[in-house]
Amino acid sequence: MNRVVNILCFILLLSVPAIVKGQSGISMYHLQNTTFQGNNFNPSFIPEGKLFLGLPLLSGIALDYNSRASYNDIVIKENGRKIWNTEGFASLMKKRNYVSLEADISTFYLGVRANETTAFSLFVNEKMAGRAFGSKDIITLALEGNAGFIGKEIDFSKVAVDARYYREIGIGYWKHLPKKKLSMGVRVKYLIGIFNASSDNNFDGKATLSDDNFNMAFNFKNATFNTSGVDLFSDGSSADIQSHMIGNGNTGFGIDLGANWKITKELSAAVAWNDIGFINWKVDPKNYTLQDTTFNYGGLILKDIEDFQQSLEDSISERFQRHETTNPYKTALNSRFYSSLSYKIDPKSTLTATIANHGVSRRLRMLYGVGYSRKFGKVLTVSGNVVKSPQRGLNLGLAYAIDLGSFQYYMASDKLLGVADATNLSAMDIRFGINFIFGRNKVSSGNPEDGNKQDGEKIYQKIPLQKPREIYEKKTFQEY
Repeated sequence: MNRVVNILCFILLLSVPAIVKGQSGISMYHLQNTTFQGNNFNPSFIPEGKLFLGLPLLSGIALDYNSRASYNDIVIKENGRKIWNTEGFASLMKKRNYVSLEADISTFYLGVRANETTAFSLFVNEKMAGRAFGSKDIITLALEGNAGFIGKEIDFSKVAVDARYYREIGIGYWKHLPKKKLSMGVRVKYLIGIFNASSDNNFDGKATLSDDNFNMAFNFKNATFNTSGVDLFSDGSSADIQSHMIGNGNTGFGIDLGANWKITKELSAAVAWNDIGFINWKVDPKNYTLQDTTFNYGGLILKDIEDFQQSLEDSISERFQRHETTNPYKTALNSRFYSSLSYKIDPKSTLTATIANHGVSRRLRMLYGVGYSRKFGKVLTVSGNVVKSPQRGLNLGLAYAIDLGSFQYYMASDKLLGVADATNLSAMDIRFGINFIFGRNKVSSGNPEDGNKQDGEKIYQKIPLQKPREIYEKKTFQEY
């Protein structure tokens, strides 16, 4: 049981400063086919060029952090000691809260354009994320006890926890159909699971406050918490961990689909559905199941930061009727859906509106964005954006790419407001990297987004063959 509590403590500590939405990236998405990172959002986005190369770490790092509360909102000093500001933190919570901290690292990317209408890619990415769902009532109950819940029923069925780390190794295929003005892309991915800790989606639970003794009566059903790799990372040798990181029996498959249609000369539409798939967790699996049970709870007394784990253990560890097994289990990927309309104002300027949907543990979170992108010669592309995310108001986003020959540097962020003071920072989203793109002047991108060239347009155009003229037989005239 201590191991389960340790996992929960880790996730809670990770999540306290991050009551957030799912991973954003709208500003990066609005660069579209400027970088080959656009291929991660929509497989039909591919930049102009013939050969694309991304090296380990250099090519892409993405970090996403977002919260309702900053560090100064959560931790305060009292008599020279740092303590949790539990009352202030609870007051910041809304009816529904979603916790997330995510990171993506590009390990390798190689793309080759076979011709103007066909391209292939090979890529490797590291994907890490920790997420949790909870209501304001649950958070208030855990931090302040049950005094404010007399006569109320609390629904626990929406509670969920999901922390995972996996690697994706994939191949991509891109195809442009000039006559239909349509680009399509597909990426097939082999997945290797490194670590997982997740709750079962079938969990159901309710809590009611007793009028007699004012204790909270909990009723849990179908509650299962699965882990894979926890024992290995905590007790395994360095050699075992290294071998596990390279490859293991936690395997799965995923697929990304995308399309980009040029409706008119100015208007185009793009749609993508990413991370459709699953991972089978077979290595070091643990299943912690709570039998259908009822117990009373009087609240968690929490003051010192150092006492957090012990307070949680003393409060709940002896109340669960638990059952532990070692059965393999399966988790679905957290899919992402993007839909956008782009209007080309002129050959260098584009206005784009995007709706994105990120699914986590069968729960959906919507993102909205409007952006203006402009190219400044062949060196600089900039996209300015307004982004609306779950649980947060509007924020400003910026993305840009600098091209110097085959060298490209890019950076993007959806959260520019409030970044000056780190202790008061409640949100962060940043993506940056260095790419190498060769052969940009030798082939057109073939994408519907390229307004400088129409389909089939070259420096020289073929003149259609004319129908041969009839040859009349020459007449001779007699002399008289």
